[in-house]
Amino acid sequence: MQIKMEFKSFYFEGNLMWGHMNTPDDVNALLEVYHYEELRRAQRLGHSTEKPCFGFYHEYNDKYTLGDWIDENHLEEFFT
Repeated sequence: MQIKMEFKSFYFEGNLMWGHMNTPDDVNALLEVYHYEELRRAQRLGHSTEKPCFGFYHEYNDKYTLGDWIDENHLEEFFT
């Protein structure tokens, strides 16, 4: 039996695209702008609240990355 993973939303901020990623379609749009491996390197905003925030600007300086979050939450299927 295959288990269907539930999508978890997050906020992303980059030069080419930013906003709330609330659905798999939002992630698909993000993947049209950024390569998956590049997105994995986006760092978390140190004082993220309920919804995790990831991005490429200097204030996003936590060692925890979007890639770590994807792996930890088993969300790879939404990023391929």
